[in-house]
Amino acid sequence: CDHGYLIQLAIDHYHVKKAFAVDNKELPLESAKQHLKDYQNITFSLSDGISFVPEDVEVIILAGMGGMLICDILSNHFEKLKNVQRIIVEANRNQEKVRKLLCEHGFIICKEMILFEDDIDYEIIVFEHGIEPYQEIDYLFGPILRMECSPEFQKKWNKKLKIFQKISTSKAKEKVKLILSVLNSSERK
Repeated sequence: CDHGYLIQLAIDHYHVKKAFAVDNKELPLESAKQHLKDYQNITFSLSDGISFVPEDVEVIILAGMGGMLICDILSNHFEKLKNVQRIIVEANRNQEKVRKLLCEHGFIICKEMILFEDDIDYEIIVFEHGIEPYQEIDYLFGPILRMECSPEFQKKWNKKLKIFQKISTSKAKEKVKLILSVLNSSERK
């Protein structure tokens, strides 16, 4: 929950009536409690997962952590996801692992976007229940992001391209070819 800003935004602008603020660190959780002290129907939990989340939760947001941690949190509690209508993820890295895990467990990618702040990219992925066949390239680049090929998408992958071009391993060279082929095919659309 960090400092509770997302919950405040959800309540103030998106008609959220009830929220669960979870953080695995006491200080951010305490900060969220102070920030949200005038709001009703918020349950605070010092936890590193979604184990306590009741079955009537409709939306889960996992943000500000690595994709592997997000995968661990979800994998440990798949039974909690059966009634969840939407999962919103902002993973700092390993987004492809989160995409693959959720898509292999009955979710589809319904929206994706990349935002930049201070030259740092933040990739937001929205999942809903459904079945759709995805390929490995979809997990890596994001099927919607790749198709839209926004300026943010191009900026992110050109930045990664420069990093991989400095590495002389065969795996890095394969990554360079793949990124170039995606950027080139996306630019032609």
